[in-house]
Amino acid sequence: MGCDDSTPPVACTLTAGELTDRASDWAELLALVSEREATANGVRLRLPRTPQVAATAADLIVREVQCCAFFTFVLNVDVTGVCLEVTAPPDGRGLLEQLIQ
Repeated sequence: MGCDDSTPPVACTLTAGELTDRASDWAELLALVSEREATANGVRLRLPRTPQVAATAADLIVREVQCCAFFTFVLNVDVTGVCLEVTAPPDGRGLLEQLIQ
């Protein structure tokens, strides 16, 4: 459960230009993924355990929820690395797949 119990609409509020820039940001982060695992509601990504990667991932997910509030992100850092789990409601899974392809 998130901080707010309301259900946000499955929609992205970025302009075309902003969407291109954001896709580039995601491509840079996704290039670092060492392991990808499908989950019941999304995907779990394993990233290198460095402060820069953790900070980059955190910055990106904060910006992402501003335009796609229906996504849920969990960022976990432990001895094995940085783990980013991204989930979406059923009607947002197509956008999730586009985001993390």
